[in-house]
Amino acid sequence: MIREIKQTISAGSGCNDKAHQLFPSLATFFMLTFFSVLFCVTTWLCPSSAAAGSLSYKGQHIAVSMRALAQRSSGSLSARNSLSGVSKIEGFVVDGDNQDIIIIGQRSSRHPQYHLDDLAVNMRTIWDKTEALYCSLDPRPQDVRNVMQILSENANVASPEDRRRVIQQVKEIWGSQTVRIGGIPRESRHAHIMLDADYHMKKVSLGLIKLAGISSYLERKAAQGEEYIRAGKDMPGSEITINRFWFHMKEGYPTFREAGNIVWLEESPVVLLTAKQNATQTGELFDAQEDDPQAVAFAENFSNRFEQAAAQVPSYASLKNLYRLRALLQVMYNTRADSNSGLDLGFYLNAYRYQMERSMPDSFPGLVNHKEIYVDVSKGFKKWSFPVMYGGVNMEMDITEEQFRADAKLNKMRKAVISARPALGSLSWVFRFR
Repeated sequence: MIREIKQTISAGSGCNDKAHQLFPSLATFFMLTFFSVLFCVTTWLCPSSAAAGSLSYKGQHIAVSMRALAQRSSGSLSARNSLSGVSKIEGFVVDGDNQDIIIIGQRSSRHPQYHLDDLAVNMRTIWDKTEALYCSLDPRPQDVRNVMQILSENANVASPEDRRRVIQQVKEIWGSQTVRIGGIPRESRHAHIMLDADYHMKKVSLGLIKLAGISSYLERKAAQGEEYIRAGKDMPGSEITINRFWFHMKEGYPTFREAGNIVWLEESPVVLLTAKQNATQTGELFDAQEDDPQAVAFAENFSNRFEQAAAQVPSYASLKNLYRLRALLQVMYNTRADSNSGLDLGFYLNAYRYQMERSMPDSFPGLVNHKEIYVDVSKGFKKWSFPVMYGGVNMEMDITEEQFRADAKLNKMRKAVISARPALGSLSWVFRFR
């Protein structure tokens, strides 16, 4: 019986619109976007019902023995640390006859390799029931407050020189964002992957990094402003609007296939979500009731292109890998695979010392970008916009029985995994399933 679990960490992001008066004969839509990873939270979520249909398991796979992996004499140090080169984790087999749990995966140049650190850090947070994994880059409330004040004081600036002065003021006061890590060691490889992926995504949202097929939030707000100006309308909204963006497992996923003592991860799509926030006069952020349509459009665009983006951006690919790993480890815990196999997990939960730790900075630089669009108009005064954006990552995990689908073909896969093992002490072995 799969026991339901739930882990939730919230995240934040934001964007700001402020209306400004322009020259009567030249309407200028100007975007100044300030970014901070408000919450690089990486929590891990899993879905509702598995998709019907046939799943092919054919091809070459690699099996890794968790029992041998825990024995320091098994295999070379590099092979153990890299999980024998596994770069896409697919499932696991419970081998009670040999007191073992066998991880199944693939070696692929399209995916970054896992590390033993990844396995241990996720197992400890799941088995020890610590707080959900998250990372956060928080803007200082005083910076939010100061930006709001500058925009309010300069609401009616008209000349390009004055606008550039305002930009420079904001750049000078928009400080670094404080790093917060929860659920895992601050210096862990896992924490760095979460932060790197989130920080990169925010650069994409601001147009600081271009990815094929993805139109940034900044570009979308600028296009919206141009559309309003050409239509002779005022810019929508004259208040600061704040949106948060966060990575998340798609609702209803991941999905699994299962048979006797074998579990297979079917799908685990990662998406980007968004929600609008408001800011108090003191710079504190709180949830708003409505969404920013341009933020929603960017999040949907990014989500639809995430797989292609992960093929280009190593931190996205690594983050996707960690979602897959954690999903299977959570199932391993829920189904009591350790007690069913008789495998002692003491090495992973207590004895192992992380090998890939590196110092984590106390803060990341705040990001600022802007875009100007000039449109000739025949009359009237128009408004211009200052969006201020913050962002983060949220991860949540719900695993229930409804996410699993029985598949008798996996019984054959389990036999193939165990029968291909060269010897009981083998760390890993390659096998082909037909």
